[in-house]
Amino acid sequence: MSALFLLGVLARTAATAAVVVAVALIVARAGPRIGGIAVGLPIVLAPGFLFLGLEQPPGFIAEAAIAVLYTLAASLAFTAAYLLAAARLGAVASLAVAALAWLAAGLALTQAPRALPPALLAYGLALAGALLLGRKLRLSAAVAASRPGKAALALRGLAAGLLVALATTLGAQWGPAASGLLIGYPIGLSIVSLTLHQLHGAPVARATVAAAQPGMMSLAAFALAMAGTVEALGPATAWPLALLASLAASSLMLVLARLPLQRPARQQG
Repeated sequence: MSALFLLGVLARTAATAAVVVAVALIVARAGPRIGGIAVGLPIVLAPGFLFLGLEQPPGFIAEAAIAVLYTLAASLAFTAAYLLAAARLGAVASLAVAALAWLAAGLALTQAPRALPPALLAYGLALAGALLLGRKLRLSAAVAASRPGKAALALRGLAAGLLVALATTLGAQWGPAASGLLIGYPIGLSIVSLTLHQLHGAPVARATVAAAQPGMMSLAAFALAMAGTVEALGPATAWPLALLASLAASSLMLVLARLPLQRPARQQG
């Protein structure tokens, strides 16, 4: 392994740990809707592709970005399964059900064409289905009752970071499809949902995971921009464009999240 690769692994490890800690704190202070958007920030994905671009050719990067779109579709299956399971099961069991749903969807999508249009279609259909489920569930606006302990939260963040380091190492050895698949696995969301479920209960965890569904549009924007431009423009230009697209999507989600959940009822004259 090169020093550059190891630096990339360390960067993604630190970024994942930071996401887990930050989201848990944001949920405690600002609520699940804002925390869900924070889950979708490309804090983990962007460093992964930055270092990928320094070591791999544009074709490899484009295929890995397409694989991320498929993985995001599988991640939406993860969120849907978690929302259903957490209504009845405990934190660990709910996470296990969600992971199995992700694995089933991910394996099915590995048979899909490695091209941008079908990958984008798969993600769009998965997003529509997940949002429809969220509406039918009518999750209440849960509020975190307390703030998490810093030491325990730091340990959870470290655990998530180490899992990302392992996934990154394996993905680099298994080719672009596996690399994109493992880079896109919702390790951070897994630890976040487990932490929130155990600390604040299922309502807060479910509300945050539901908010993460549209929040993932930021990651989809990054992958779409990267896959669509990297071969024509090169990694040095495609990466900042993808980052800008991702941040623009997150900003839009943040604006929408601050709107009222429901319109006030009209007074009867």
